[in-house]
Amino acid sequence: MNPWPFQKEVVQRTKKALHSGFKAPCIVMPTGSGKTVVASTIIHSIMKQLGTDTGGRFLFLVHREELVHQTIATLKEIECEEHAGIIQSGVAGSPWAPIQVAMVQTLTKRLHKVDWLRPRVIFVDEAHHATAGTWRKIIQKWPKAFVIGMTATPARTDDKGLGFIFDKLIIGPGIQDLTPEYLAPVKLLAVDIDFISQASSLKMQSEHGRSGPVLAKVVETWLRHAKDKKTIFFGSDVEHSKAINEELLSHGIKSVHLDGDTNKQERRSKLEAVKRGDYQCVCNCRLFTEGTDWKEAECVVLATKTQSLTLYKQMIGRAMRRGVDKQAVVIDCGGNWYFLGLPDEDIEWSLEKGVLKDQVKSAASKVVQCESCGFVYSKTEDSCPLCAHVNTKPMPLEVDANVKEIKSEHQKPTKKKISSEIIATGGDIEKLKEIQKKYGYGHGWAWKMHKVYKFAWSKER
Repeated sequence: MNPWPFQKEVVQRTKKALHSGFKAPCIVMPTGSGKTVVASTIIHSIMKQLGTDTGGRFLFLVHREELVHQTIATLKEIECEEHAGIIQSGVAGSPWAPIQVAMVQTLTKRLHKVDWLRPRVIFVDEAHHATAGTWRKIIQKWPKAFVIGMTATPARTDDKGLGFIFDKLIIGPGIQDLTPEYLAPVKLLAVDIDFISQASSLKMQSEHGRSGPVLAKVVETWLRHAKDKKTIFFGSDVEHSKAINEELLSHGIKSVHLDGDTNKQERRSKLEAVKRGDYQCVCNCRLFTEGTDWKEAECVVLATKTQSLTLYKQMIGRAMRRGVDKQAVVIDCGGNWYFLGLPDEDIEWSLEKGVLKDQVKSAASKVVQCESCGFVYSKTEDSCPLCAHVNTKPMPLEVDANVKEIKSEHQKPTKKKISSEIIATGGDIEKLKEIQKKYGYGHGWAWKMHKVYKFAWSKER
């Protein structure tokens, strides 16, 4: 394997940071730009310098089975596979190997049995997970080891920083720098299903999204704009993903649903079938945000809303791996673009603060949706680059009448309205539960309101 020039440059900057006294740098590169190649190149250069029997061991942490295989495949390309062992449930280990690719879940359970493992360098794939207890437990077992993180989004899913794990960000080239030579250019289309963007919970998104008219609109939009593209659909939850899959199947589309509870063997076989081309579409709920290297994916459909820039970037990155004459398509049904900006917008990350909210707001304010075709583009353009339409004054999103009905049925009430409805129950817990169900409030809301409004009801009596 011959790393690309920008990958070599990131390798050198990472090694320089370690030589300068930093103990835990975090490499930041877009999805599809070869972070594992960078890590493997660092391993290869150190082993070439010190040999396979000296200089300690390398520990490569991953959290999904698919990432184990991808890492081993990359090590094979740089001729290091024979020096690699795997720590994973059901897999025979190779304790003698200087490189250990470990499933976090498995290694956490075996920490009291791995005294033979003395890593000098710990690589953390998908480093935005490193703040979780299981990952930190592993890192803390070897406090003298160097830690090198790798991620496209150096922030937790709540967009907070990773500063208490890593001490320096190694920022690689951004999406715009790598397009179109190394990453596929992306086209963003916004679909006017605004009730999803206004839903107050994933449960509400799922309930609305599983209704016939809404499912039909999501799939019909995909058929209109990307029917020939290999596509990943992201649902709000597992049931929503299954419903989208059924709708696709009803149109004769070869589609499959996968989720975290899918049997390992079944998931493995279906993923292999996807990569063989047996399916055109994959429906999931956050399973494909990371850890699944389906290079052929050309389109992602966001049939869900997220407030997390980290999750947004992870989802859209699935379709941006380069290909001959490839253009990635993102169909956003949840209004995510309005708050989080264009898919290829370069973001300034902070080790302490994670996502800089003001910058995200600024990025989102620079784009506009075409009133004619739904294409989202920069406000610097005089007309839509896709259909040449010139926008008039901003107009509210248009929604099918039947979708509006669903929206109004579950629309969150004003504080004044909900307060009067609560007081009108007179403290009847069953009536409060009806309000809870009506507006999609979480479990326990009725009892909480029963306690909060107790004084109001006692005054009435």
